[in-house]
Amino acid sequence: MEYLNNIMDALQNIQEENIRWINILDRPDLVKGTLRIASDKVDFTKFPYEARFEVLKYEELAKAEMDNLYQNTSGCRVVFNTDSPRLIIKAHLKRKWGYRKMNLWNSSGFDVYEIANKKYLHKTIVAPYEGRNIFAEQIACKAGNICIYLPTYNCVENLFLGVEDGASFENVSDNEGLPIVFYGHSVTEGAAASRSGNAFPNIVHRLTNHEVINLSCSSCCRGLDSMSDLIGKLNCAAIVIDYTRNAASITALQNTHEKFYRQIRSKHPNKLIIFITSSNFNNWREYFEFDKIVKQTYMAALERNENVKLLDLMGLFRKEEYSLVAVDGSHINDIGMHRIARALAEMLQSI
Repeated sequence: MEYLNNIMDALQNIQEENIRWINILDRPDLVKGTLRIASDKVDFTKFPYEARFEVLKYEELAKAEMDNLYQNTSGCRVVFNTDSPRLIIKAHLKRKWGYRKMNLWNSSGFDVYEIANKKYLHKTIVAPYEGRNIFAEQIACKAGNICIYLPTYNCVENLFLGVEDGASFENVSDNEGLPIVFYGHSVTEGAAASRSGNAFPNIVHRLTNHEVINLSCSSCCRGLDSMSDLIGKLNCAAIVIDYTRNAASITALQNTHEKFYRQIRSKHPNKLIIFITSSNFNNWREYFEFDKIVKQTYMAALERNENVKLLDLMGLFRKEEYSLVAVDGSHINDIGMHRIARALAEMLQSI
């Protein structure tokens, strides 16, 4: 790992004399998981101005999280093909420090996979130390397709990939299905996974071969009208609503959960929509009430013959597993992430 003061600084410890640099922010054809707001420049903005304004009515924590994370790259990937024997990742991240409930490999890491015969083979993770946010790292790679999952809880200010002069570097033919849209809280965003590729929406991507758009933000999943409006406009294959734990109260969830769903359903009358109940490994009493509200929304939709499914999250785990699948009372580790992704992938087979 080499640390820099400026993204344009020459590298001292990594040989770059015969390296060709690709500015990823100038190559939207290589980046998946964004809203593609701009056609000629990568734009990681996931929460429009209206959502950032709407969250102001909530407590200061929600406002601070939205200000910090509205351009987070959770769910975003860079996908390309190269025959270069080495690859240099040179990045400038917004934040220098880690984030609670996760390590730097997750919050600020670039998670590299090689793709062979449609199988994703984990290669390595590239992430800085605490207090550093501009860095470069060189890795060896095989010729072929490469997927890099971008950081889960950080914003990418600049990103360059370096390959050897004369090596090919091309985008990969887009043969993925329409996006699966996720709307959720910190767990859905990827908190507590060991690395960004292990956030459960990203595992769902690998299991289903559908692009993922992850519209999740810690403390800001409130059933916002602006977000239901945004989701209603997206051309997608399915929608996953993981809205419980950020609700300010039982009454707040009662007033917003079904309303949020029906606003989305009015724009997507036939799409599969999956509800997820809350993660509640420490038996927080209020979460039981939250889950009743989610199930009421689900049952009402079923009675109207709407295309819905329900993932009862706590039912995925035996009680003796509760201490193994979360880092605290609710934030899920890799074991839990994998279990959730498998269950969702099975439900999504019908799309």
